[in-house]
Amino acid sequence: MALWGLYIHIPFCHRKCPYCDFPTVVSLRYAREYFDALAREITVVATLFSSVKLSSIYIGGGTPTYAPLNMLDRLIELICKKFSLHHHVEWTIECNPEDITPELIRFLKQTPINRISLGVQSFDQKILEFLGRAHSVKQIYQAIDLLKQVTSNISVDIIYGTGMDDQFLLELTIREIRRLDIPHFSAYMLTIEPRTMFGKLKQQNKLSIDEDTQAQLFLHIYTVAKAENYTPYEISNFARSTAYWSLHNRLYWGTQNYLGIGMGAHGGFTINSVRYRTQNPSGLVSYIRRVTQQMCETNYFNYAVPLSENEHWNEWIIGQVRQLYINTGLIRMTWGDNYCRDVIDAISKLPSDWFIRKENSSYPMWELTPRGA
Repeated sequence: MALWGLYIHIPFCHRKCPYCDFPTVVSLRYAREYFDALAREITVVATLFSSVKLSSIYIGGGTPTYAPLNMLDRLIELICKKFSLHHHVEWTIECNPEDITPELIRFLKQTPINRISLGVQSFDQKILEFLGRAHSVKQIYQAIDLLKQVTSNISVDIIYGTGMDDQFLLELTIREIRRLDIPHFSAYMLTIEPRTMFGKLKQQNKLSIDEDTQAQLFLHIYTVAKAENYTPYEISNFARSTAYWSLHNRLYWGTQNYLGIGMGAHGGFTINSVRYRTQNPSGLVSYIRRVTQQMCETNYFNYAVPLSENEHWNEWIIGQVRQLYINTGLIRMTWGDNYCRDVIDAISKLPSDWFIRKENSSYPMWELTPRGA
């Protein structure tokens, strides 16, 4: 049975972080209209995909827990009502430390949410301030203590390569994650996007990032993570065991089926051997207008773009590389001999320390080393 996931985008935030290029809104002024539009889109999509059972539901943003809790409650109730769900669904919600209050904990306990993604970013106060975060280091510890009342399945995000961190600080960060008994973390290299405040500062020569230093920090993360018993299962994600792998992200990287709902949300699914991609408008008003005035069951697929075989292949192989394994046997079975031979030929031309051959056969599995990743 094919696995299906659902992504819901909640764009509201306390503030716009200077590095953030996600579709976000620093205001709750249109929260009611937005959640009404979400309800409309959910109804349309659930009707069209009524035969689908969801294995994973991810509520991301933005900062979903910044939204009014009564609206989140209505959203979760609607998802449960409209979609068919597997018995064991991974329900993830993103949140930030400053939002974690006893009231939120009481709310989360009453929902099916069983996985938390916490935007920690750093345990260093100066780096938090540089990144424009609204929380303090003290709030991180308070938030983790409270969230453990909801679930042990907590993931934290960290950002590295800011120019203010080094290998020693990264070691301390990962060891602290381990000490706090957090089973999963995501480590993202700071990227300067053009449309962000950091992007403007870079254009004005007021901010620069040393990419060689970032690359060295990337390699060091793998070394420290291994020493602390965290295994990478994707380029940026580490877990103590397979039980804590993010099912939802693996749907993305494995080119499985997922539906995207909300402002700027992406979706991807295969029907009758054709891969489709969807993307909603990234502006709040344009999204609300499309959903409330134009979207219905009869024209939903007008917004779904069929991919060519080459586009589908590129999406598929990039997902395999992100998962740190290239299984040429799977490539042959899924795509045929020609694609398989091309991949084996390409690997043979790359540096020998980029891959480790795991099987001694005509169709080996190759594991990417940290340097290859």
